[in-house]
Amino acid sequence: MPKSTNLQQTLWDLQKRFGDHAITMLGARGTSAAAITTGFPQLDAALGAGGMPDHGLTELVGVPTSGMTTLALRIIASAHADAAPVVYLDGAGTFDPDYAARCEVDPDRLLLVQPEDAAQALLIARDCARTNSVRLIVLDLVGLPVRGSKPLEQLREALVRTRCAALLLHNEPVPTTLNDLFQLQLRLAWTGWVTQGHDVSGYRVQVTVVKDKARAGERQVVLELHPDRAVDGGAP
Repeated sequence: MPKSTNLQQTLWDLQKRFGDHAITMLGARGTSAAAITTGFPQLDAALGAGGMPDHGLTELVGVPTSGMTTLALRIIASAHADAAPVVYLDGAGTFDPDYAARCEVDPDRLLLVQPEDAAQALLIARDCARTNSVRLIVLDLVGLPVRGSKPLEQLREALVRTRCAALLLHNEPVPTTLNDLFQLQLRLAWTGWVTQGHDVSGYRVQVTVVKDKARAGERQVVLELHPDRAVDGGAP
């Protein structure tokens, strides 16, 4: 076996024993940050990676009006800063291009795919990650159950070898048996309205950091979302 193959196998073995981020190939990550900003400074400050971690899976769970879609769109807009394409797998068929544009998503750098089910979405995401040319993959699987661990395991393995990040949107958490596959797990919930005088200008959502491999401990952050201007990132 060639020396390079031996080295690669050793690195994989070490990552398996000590975690995906125990060893990092600096050349594969380039000069950019190791995370994609969420678009909300106070949320970034609460996350161990300073945003959505590279080469890892993030789970985002929330019901309609929880702000989950808005947060995902703001992360996409942040990923566009690297001038790399983003893949959006619209399993629910609810993608709104007008609202995406208000969240500063660049349509020229967004590939929209409509998979038939969750299994197909995960396979497409895996293959996109393996190209090593995509900055971010968003899997909108609201209402679509994720069955079995193999597709998620294959996607996670593909991400580890690239600088790509993946975001899974769900209305219910995946089974606890799959939790180890995620670098970051967030839960969103509506908490109240934002008013200006007698008018409602937006609403608040609470983000609970349930799991963060880069920083221990559960914590919560409150964000403000405004339909007329999409978001208000606030201060850390």
